[in-house]
Amino acid sequence: MEHSSESTLPRLRTGDLIEIGRQIEPDLTERKLEYWRNQNLLPAPERSGQEGKRPIWTYPDETADQLLTLLRLRKESRDPNILRAALWFEGYPVKMTRVRNSIGTCLRQLQATFEKELEKRRPQVADEGEASWLAIEQVASKLARKRREGFPRLGRQSQTDRIQAVALMLGLLFENPLAMRRLEHDAPSVERLVGLDQGRRVRPAGIGPWLDRPPEETLEVFARVGNLSRLTEVIDIASDEELLLARTFCRNLLDGMTAFSKITDAFVGMDNTSGMAGIELLQGNPYTAVVILPLFVSILRSAALVENLEQVVHSLQTSIIPLEQQAKELAVLSEDDRSKRLKNLSKLPFVEQLRIKRLIAKYSETVG
Repeated sequence: MEHSSESTLPRLRTGDLIEIGRQIEPDLTERKLEYWRNQNLLPAPERSGQEGKRPIWTYPDETADQLLTLLRLRKESRDPNILRAALWFEGYPVKMTRVRNSIGTCLRQLQATFEKELEKRRPQVADEGEASWLAIEQVASKLARKRREGFPRLGRQSQTDRIQAVALMLGLLFENPLAMRRLEHDAPSVERLVGLDQGRRVRPAGIGPWLDRPPEETLEVFARVGNLSRLTEVIDIASDEELLLARTFCRNLLDGMTAFSKITDAFVGMDNTSGMAGIELLQGNPYTAVVILPLFVSILRSAALVENLEQVVHSLQTSIIPLEQQAKELAVLSEDDRSKRLKNLSKLPFVEQLRIKRLIAKYSETVG
């Protein structure tokens, strides 16, 4: 849902915002608010009245939500570029020119940081591609061993396979030629790393696995539309319309796939049934907008990929999102009201009763 810039609710003064924000950040000051306004992380106040000779400056009531979201995002990053893109991604009013520039800046910083890391580790060998690949493997080894701030651990995987998976992802992202040669061999390790391999094995409710194409096919598409050079190029020239459309597609897809993951987990009674648990980690993450938005802009420039994307989003919106909404509604009801809504529950087969109860329990945890 977009956050409207117009509201009939009471407007807030700076003191009100400080009082609200101090519930999360006790040392919040007017000076910090001013800095965030200058960084386009909060809207500027508007003159809305007069107290004697003194003008009254106020904010729309929804500015409180934007401030609380900003404070939540700042727990993961203090970089204004990342925060600016993340706030806009979540629907808050941020100038799109600054969003575009912020994402481009972050991508170039990522490129520079990676190249610096490679240069420190590049061995003295004649073949430049081989030297870069050996350096990538060293960076991958460091990242793969991280427990905090590293790649999620969504399944059992040997350290060797984990390092190979991270190396392949880095190689594809930064267009190392040797990465393409290792695609077929190491692609299954990448699926295992992100938990996607579950989508090849588990059959929720007797339905066949949704993932049946060779793992290297998806990564080959990523190498074409999602490498860092491509992402930087498309974000620099993306129109406002492309950015808005990419945001809509991306948010719908993330919401739908997260719902699908939770629902299948509840139905089957095990974690990551669908292989999409990794998608849930992108929700609310400030770094998501920096990488995912330009990726979707890149996808929008391919007619075939857009058609596939539209079909997936349509299926999620018509089949999964309504079921999630029902689960959320049931989760907030009292036991008596829930019993009234589900008065025929006891007449269903035991397996169906169990699935519904697990689904409600999962969303009750979210509400709690």
